[in-house]
Amino acid sequence: MGWFQRLLARWRPVPETSLEVVPFASLDSWIGQQSQVLLERNGLAMELIEYTNSLKDLQWYLENLFQESSVELGLLSSPLKQLIKAVEEVINSSGLDQVSVSSKELSQKAIVLRPVFDAVEPSETVNSLLARLTQLLDLQRKFQERLLAAPLQTIQLLKQKNDTFQKAVKDYDGFQEQHSSLQERLEETEQRIQQKQEELSFFEKDPLHRTITETKEKKKALLQQREMLLKEISEILNRLQPLLLEYNRMAPHAAIVETYLENPLEAFLADHNLSIIHILQHLDALIKAGRITLQDGHQHLFQKALDLRHLQHLQKEYSGLQHLSEQQPLQRREKDFMMRVQELEYKLEHYRSQRKKLQRAIKEMDDTLEHSKESRRIQKNALEDLLTVSTGKKVSIVF
Repeated sequence: MGWFQRLLARWRPVPETSLEVVPFASLDSWIGQQSQVLLERNGLAMELIEYTNSLKDLQWYLENLFQESSVELGLLSSPLKQLIKAVEEVINSSGLDQVSVSSKELSQKAIVLRPVFDAVEPSETVNSLLARLTQLLDLQRKFQERLLAAPLQTIQLLKQKNDTFQKAVKDYDGFQEQHSSLQERLEETEQRIQQKQEELSFFEKDPLHRTITETKEKKKALLQQREMLLKEISEILNRLQPLLLEYNRMAPHAAIVETYLENPLEAFLADHNLSIIHILQHLDALIKAGRITLQDGHQHLFQKALDLRHLQHLQKEYSGLQHLSEQQPLQRREKDFMMRVQELEYKLEHYRSQRKKLQRAIKEMDDTLEHSKESRRIQKNALEDLLTVSTGKKVSIVF
């Protein structure tokens, strides 16, 4: 069982009628007051004053000794100066817990310096210093023993629990600020989206927008037709590649054949006179002569490729589509109009994307806030339980 659980086990439940409501804003000072009450209740407050006064007397003695006998002390001057500084740190400590820590450090410093003083040749000054050092160690031992019997652990635990609770509150408040900031940014983004939608709607009602949209749709349809046509041409040419390779081996250095082998579609589109027809007609003669054998299923495709009218039709259809897609370019006024519309559409899409990111961030922050709130509740309950046990009355912390 831990210290906190053992401490709680010693106390009976506090009646509900005995309630102390502590505002969070004054929690630190209130805990300080209760710690002082615990010290006074156990007589430790007066002992702390007496202990500090004893150290002040020792400090006065050591400082006078250092000033009057620094030459006689010789090598002891530096260790003596360290001891004076350690005594001063205890005197200047605030709060019992800090005094306890500084006091332990002073004891350790005195223990370490004792052999140094013992090794020096005895004299009246050195003997007096050793006596004071022994007095200091005895004073330290008694004070530490008194601390162990006093409610020091309770006071220290109160400080630890309060520090943990204060951090949990600070974390939660910080997350709330972040959440509010995200929410404000989301609201600003929503307003910008609404504004851009209204601006875009104004442009869309303009007759010019309808004309431009129809033109764009026509061009889009022409591009789709062209892509389908290019796909058909590519399929025919790709199926002819094995025959062209065979022909190139039988009649090397035919520039047109090499061009079709490197990039069939590009070669066909650039072959305005359809010079490839002559190669295909020669291939047809070689096939009929039995010098080149067609694979099963290729006869129909090859005959289709040899159809001069079909190839001319494909090329003419492509040229027609290309020409139509390049016709009726937008006028300057139309271009300016569309640039403004596109700018609005871009900004609208940007703000919508930003809205999604902010919504995700807020959802994540909601989860973080929930966890932080639960952590704050747990730390608050733990501190209230300890305060209830240590003060003898039920304590409730309110924000």
